[in-house]
Amino acid sequence: MVVQRFGNRLEISALYHKFMFKPLFHLRMKERRLQLGLSQSEAAARCEIDPQRWSNLERGERRPSEQESQVISIYLNLGDVFVPPPAATRKLLNNAARLSPPTPPYFTHQDRVTHIRYCTCAKKYSALVEALMDRIKDREDFPVCEYLCHNISCDSKLEPILMLYLLAIGADVGLRSPYLLGHTRWPIFDCEGKHEVGQRPRPCMILDGTWYFFQVSFKISGTYRVDALCWNGSWSVVEINGAGHDSSRDKERAREIGLPTRYWNEQQLIEMVEGSLWKLAS
Repeated sequence: MVVQRFGNRLEISALYHKFMFKPLFHLRMKERRLQLGLSQSEAAARCEIDPQRWSNLERGERRPSEQESQVISIYLNLGDVFVPPPAATRKLLNNAARLSPPTPPYFTHQDRVTHIRYCTCAKKYSALVEALMDRIKDREDFPVCEYLCHNISCDSKLEPILMLYLLAIGADVGLRSPYLLGHTRWPIFDCEGKHEVGQRPRPCMILDGTWYFFQVSFKISGTYRVDALCWNGSWSVVEINGAGHDSSRDKERAREIGLPTRYWNEQQLIEMVEGSLWKLAS
């Protein structure tokens, strides 16, 4: 192979234009606008394009239509540029997903099946559970919600109250890897602390931008399990403490986990849910 050396940048630039990829439409668009001394609003007005649409095009967040591409190219004299094909990002994601094995979901081990926890909960709080279920059963995705709940471990009769409450007020349900949202200070392990599982999709509920993952275990000096791990731009913890809970080690435990922790006792949880249902009913 013969390698030819070029003595100046003009020759190198000419080589790139001849043999290499074309410049991206949106980068060339911004470059030419600035060379002409125009603001985005001025350029958009002259091309009869909405200013917000122009901003999106210039940032590469939107693909120009054929008409937009022609108008902008002529007005800004863009030359030969590259416009990405439709849905290029989606196609690349689909190709990679097709060629890589899927990550199996992780369902926390249940020492007592969730259905039993629900039955205990419904027995003690029959009126409240009935009111919550009346709202949940109206959801079009009720069977999917029921399937998800069967795969969420509960340590007491109180955790089903929180899950039913989230579903009753419209939480979305899904399977998501916590690490895709953000890495935690300590690795997420299975409940026995043998295998890291934070990269595996696990049941979650999403409400108003907050993601709720139930019964999450961290590997620190030992294995620490929290009732709910929440993501809203950063990680925090919710702990639901029933009757007989020993709170003497709560501060020490929260300090070791190193995440903001919100505690609800039984009365606080019930009052919050009842108050919210009352507001919805009125």
